[in-house]
Amino acid sequence: MLDALNECLQISGTFVDENQVRSIVDEIKLVITASSSRKRERAERAKVEDFDAEESELIKEENEQEEDVFDQVGEILGTLIKTFKASFLPLFEELSSYLTPMWVLQCGCTDIMTHIFLSYWRHAMMKTRMFGRQLYMD
Repeated sequence: MLDALNECLQISGTFVDENQVRSIVDEIKLVITASSSRKRERAERAKVEDFDAEESELIKEENEQEEDVFDQVGEILGTLIKTFKASFLPLFEELSSYLTPMWVLQCGCTDIMTHIFLSYWRHAMMKTRMFGRQLYMD
């Protein structure tokens, strides 16, 4: 389902309005929260004394599925950043506390981080220019 959402975002591009992007971000928060909760539950299951090799293999498979979820979330965020650039930054900042655990587990985020950095830098430069203009206008 996350892959389908990403494809829709890629096709629709900037035709997606701010309220729709906000809804997507809210759902991403829920996906990340639920995924993180499931990972914690599996970690607790692994601590049980009667934990065996079969259970270990099952947990390993479930964790791999969760990594796929994180990958898909990363793809969606990459699409949103590439599409909306600096205008997505306020929503991205809102997501940052949810993303930290995801990025600790996933290392393949260089493409996303590149776009985030460039967008953030452009956004910061625009703010600096606007602030400078306000100083000179006063």
